Amino acid sequence: MLVVCNGMPRSGSTWSFNVALELMRSMDASEVYGGYDESLYSFFDKLPENAKHAVVKCHTLDMVGIGLAQVRAITLIYTWRNLADAAASFMLMFGVSFEHAIAVLDHSLDLYHFHRRNGALILSYEDLTQRAEESVQRVAAHIGMTVSPRVIREIAQKTSLEKMRERVIEIASPQYATRLIEHEQTFYDPETLLNLNHIRHGGSGYGASRLEEPQLERLRDLVRRKGVTDEWLA
Repeated sequence: MLVVCNGMPRSGSTWSFNVALELMRSMDASEVYGGYDESLYSFFDKLPENAKHAVVKCHTLDMVGIGLAQVRAITLIYTWRNLADAAASFMLMFGVSFEHAIAVLDHSLDLYHFHRRNGALILSYEDLTQRAEESVQRVAAHIGMTVSPRVIREIAQKTSLEKMRERVIEIASPQYATRLIEHEQTFYDPETLLNLNHIRHGGSGYGASRLEEPQLERLRDLVRRKGVTDEWLA
């Protein structure tokens, strides 16, 4: 089985990756491989020979991913977030311009519609931060797993914002320096895919206060053009 955690940047795709990985490893840890790659072709090329299941995090889909999704040969999870929060967090995390951020969000909304047509599980940032156990259960059901309430609870706790904050502090320690992988303007932990300073705020609703009114108006226009509901920018 291949699970693709393909979310909007800064929307919780790292959470869905870790949840899916924990669920699948609860079956057989020795046969599950996880990683980050925007190219599924490249990801497949790196799979170890003993891997029977894999979880990959990405924010786009290459032609391999699109084809597999259309014939329902992969399990898709897509996370999304209030666009102002996602844009502000993305700009702060990676030091990119608003123009870059809105272009990425524009593409991600196209992916959202693609995923809706092709059977993806759609989770909002509020789902995973405010309804964690329910969201873990939804991921398990989407993967096709029957998991005990105890395991659901343990995974929800292990992947909570509090625990992820602790992990971010841990990977920033000197002993982790040689393990981290450089990517764009930061470094990430290859095990959890958490970046240095990954969780800046963690809440919802702050993006509107960090963006200028013309930027917010462009996001409102994006919402209208892409045919999503107002809750995407509430």
